[in-house]
Amino acid sequence: MKRILVFLIAFSLTAGITAPRFNVLAEQSYQSIEAAEHLKNLGIFPQSFDDDEMIKRGEFAYLVYNLAGRGKIGKTVAKYDGFSSESISSAIGYCLANGYMSGDNEGFRENDPITYAEALTVIVRVLNYTEYARAKGDYSFGYFKTADYIGLTDGIGAISQDSSLSFGNAAVVLFNALKSKAYEVDKMGGGFQQYKVSDTVFAYD
Repeated sequence: MKRILVFLIAFSLTAGITAPRFNVLAEQSYQSIEAAEHLKNLGIFPQSFDDDEMIKRGEFAYLVYNLAGRGKIGKTVAKYDGFSSESISSAIGYCLANGYMSGDNEGFRENDPITYAEALTVIVRVLNYTEYARAKGDYSFGYFKTADYIGLTDGIGAISQDSSLSFGNAAVVLFNALKSKAYEVDKMGGGFQQYKVSDTVFAYD
């Protein structure tokens, strides 16, 4: 009888621990699917991809170009099925020219997986929160705090900043960016300027 009681207590504790974890994973999976479908309809995300596959830096650059480099995001555009070397090369040039992404002494490393911290930093720059992030701390702490503040991390479970970003999590980050309000420069006299949050969300600014 005592052994049965111990077993039941252990089982109930285990169930109590694992159930919330299952709920978090289920919710995260649902949000990534919803985010991906929305991004597909806008032509930002490819029609076919592996949700758990790690996204490469060059591929993420192309998604950033689709998000911010083609004018108004609110319009439905032509669908596409994947990435091409030409489109990725052009997207990398766009991201480099606008300061959204950069390389190192090894080059751009377009075939390397992009980390969670790198991806958040890119989107924080796209939304014009760079100076805000720098005021919060150095890389990558300041950018991560800023990304969390403006909601880019909503719907993503526990993930290390150094972990590679999956297509599923990339979809959630980019979907959150569509709902975020970008910073804009408010010019002042005497050569000074300050930032303020715009009145409209980034996608329809």
